[in-house]
Amino acid sequence: MKWFNFAALQTRSIPLSHTPWKYVWQPAAAYGTTGTAGTKTSKEPVHVDIDRLTPWTDIPKLKNTSGTGTYDTTVTLPATWKKGSGARLDLGQVTDSYTLTVNGTEVPTVNQLNATADIGAYLHAGKNTVSVRVSTTLINRLRTLSSALSTRTAQANGLAGPVTLTPYSITRVN
Repeated sequence: MKWFNFAALQTRSIPLSHTPWKYVWQPAAAYGTTGTAGTKTSKEPVHVDIDRLTPWTDIPKLKNTSGTGTYDTTVTLPATWKKGSGARLDLGQVTDSYTLTVNGTEVPTVNQLNATADIGAYLHAGKNTVSVRVSTTLINRLRTLSSALSTRTAQANGLAGPVTLTPYSITRVN
């Protein structure tokens, strides 16, 4: 039987919520309700650099929108980082469904309920890119188009955090 010393876990978290993030939003709804604008399917993405995480309903030009937004940030790990080390990413508040990519590889096992994933296998020493792609319902856009929905409160869509990365290692004790 192998025993592990869980007291040897490194538990100092690295806060990522207040690091620079790049945000690209892709609209989900038509630009208009009738005519050519209502049938336009090629929608231009909106690029936003943000200095801290915020729901896109708090970004003035995205307040009443629905669609898919991708948040990207860079985490630099020291040269002493060993391949195979563990790292737990906690995304905090994410509204609605999302996918997680680290260094261009989609992380297949992401807990959608508590927004966590073990991403140690995807990290390396040096710069690492973390991308969170969030897709929403259409309610924020529809509430601007329909008087029946206009009294509904906007959903705080997107990645609000706090986001933390907690590296860990497990030491085997014989």
